[in-house]
Amino acid sequence: MAKICVITFAKTTDNYGQVLQYLATQEYLKSRGHDPYLLRSKGHRLSLLSRIIRRLKRYVSPSIPLFHTEIEKKQLEEFGKWWRIAAEMEEKHPRHFEDFRKQKFKLLDCYLEDVKEYGFDAVAVGSDQTWGSSDDTYYLAWAPKECIRFAIAPSVAHYQFSETEINTLRPFLQLFSFVTVRERNGLMFCNRIGYKGAKQILDPTFLIPARNYDQFIPTYEQNLKPYLFLYLLGNEIGIGVKEIFEYAKSIGLEVKYVASQGRQDDFPKIYAEVGEWLWLLKNATYVITNSFHGMAFSIIYRKKFLTIPVIGVFEKMNIRIENIAEQFNLEDRIYTGELSYVENEIDWNKADKIIERNKILLDSLMAKVNL
Repeated sequence: MAKICVITFAKTTDNYGQVLQYLATQEYLKSRGHDPYLLRSKGHRLSLLSRIIRRLKRYVSPSIPLFHTEIEKKQLEEFGKWWRIAAEMEEKHPRHFEDFRKQKFKLLDCYLEDVKEYGFDAVAVGSDQTWGSSDDTYYLAWAPKECIRFAIAPSVAHYQFSETEINTLRPFLQLFSFVTVRERNGLMFCNRIGYKGAKQILDPTFLIPARNYDQFIPTYEQNLKPYLFLYLLGNEIGIGVKEIFEYAKSIGLEVKYVASQGRQDDFPKIYAEVGEWLWLLKNATYVITNSFHGMAFSIIYRKKFLTIPVIGVFEKMNIRIENIAEQFNLEDRIYTGELSYVENEIDWNKADKIIERNKILLDSLMAKVNL
């Protein structure tokens, strides 16, 4: 049994995918006999003087810009707005994500320099968009020298790395025992950085079967009327929420609507806890979403679904849903103007085979480094 430290995004109050991708990583590692911990970094332990010098140096002669383009600046502004909305919603309608993390995960909140004191055998960077910036925290620059280092499907998302960033990160990646990435452009990033042998795999949520998630679902009343599960993030989409409600009504379905990450409108919503979100998706007749993980769990639970691409400043984020659609040959589940496509049949046997091949690939990489 190896003691494994995993770092990934882990402080959200309403991003279900963020919590569930680590839950899956944890359960996968435990299934291999390991003891995983979720690291929530406090950053580097620097003196006040060191912090001031670092800030001044970055301001006077920045080697890596905060953002490269005007679009990235607008994206940062949008993220800020979403975080404020999420904080307001958490005050009014708490979803208790932190309670879930404390109950289900082994959490390690410490400075990066202190990780070595916990005697880990391996350190991993988890999934989500952890490689969507040049923050060296997620390239394990701080990892103890004696630890095995590996990556479980981090996403580059739509980020464009400068040559300065590539050169800065290159030595860190060379220390990895193996690297897997979630999307095709992650492979391109690894090629640019000079890391040979990186593999593309599915999101960690596919590493465990649906029945494993069921243990995290509380018992709810089962005699519900058929419904459409609508899960939308704050990203702008090319269809009105009203149109989706009207479509559901036209086919005799209610709508169970969960919104997160800055989504605001006047339609009634459910502020679901993590287990409740899983339950709502599992028991839905259809799922409509603009979320990568809404799409992923629709596949895991064999739900007929439709994914709505985002528009505006985050349009490039569609690479995530396009990539997973290609991997499963489900390009027809991306919305192109007709909501009724959600009713089309899906060959789940093909999807199951793809999921199984994916797990075998990661199993083989873990075995090669004796994990």
